[in-house]
Formats: sequence, structure tokens, C-alpha cells
Amino acid sequence: VVPRIDFRSMAMTVIGPPWRTMSEDQHDRFTHEFARKVLRQYAQALQLAQGLDVEVTGGRTTNNARQVEIDTVVTVNGRPRSVDYVVRQSSSSSRWYVVNVMVEGVSLLNHYKGEFGRIMDAQPSGSEIEG
Repeated sequence: VVPRIDFRSMAMTVIGPPWRTMSEDQHDRFTHEFARKVLRQYAQALQLAQGLDVEVTGGRTTNNARQVEIDTVVTVNGRPRSVDYVVRQSSSSSRWYVVNVMVEGVSLLNHYKGEFGRIMDAQPSGSEIEG
């Protein structure tokens, strides 16, 4: 699963416009730390899941069919949850990568944008952004 997640694109979306002022080293470090955080939380959620069932319930294409939104219902411990995935085809290959996940209508990217936005707002101007 990990090679099919576009953490760099997700990290760029989470950081927003300040991404353009960051160095390549900062891009790499933030992307690495962001991926670790997301994967750690995902692993914790899976550890709690017993009797996991996933049902694909629909989908639609956007962005000239290079992006697909896949609707699923994930049932964990008898409780169904809406989990939708946004996947995008790479511009340099025919591979598809996850670029966002929405749980019960809440975007993973929007959640992290808010979290990291508060961190960045608290940093002095010109200070280094840490992951």
C-alpha cells in the first residue's frame, strides 16, 4: 500500500503556499515525517480493527478521468463507516496513487492542513519548518 500513496503531493497540499519557499531538503524531511505520522495513525487504527470488512459502493472520475473518487463502507467491529479514497494517475506513468482519504466526510488533508497550519502560524517568520 505505501508505494501507492503520494505522500509528497499530500504534504504539498497540507503545507499550501509556504511549500514554494521551502528548500528541497525541507520538502524531503517534511514529507518523510508527514508519511510517518499518517502511517502510524493508520497502523494504530488497524490494530483496533477486528472483523474488518470493506465494500466498494461507488465511484466517479474527475480531472479529465485522471482522478477517481472511490466510495467505500468499512465495517469495523460491526460499525459501518464511510471511507472514500481519492486516487490520481501519475503524469509520468500509468500508475495510480492515493492522494486523499475522507472518513465520514472529513478529509485527511483538510485535517492535517488545520493541524500543521496552527504549527506554522506559531513559528517565527523565516524559521525552519520541521515535520
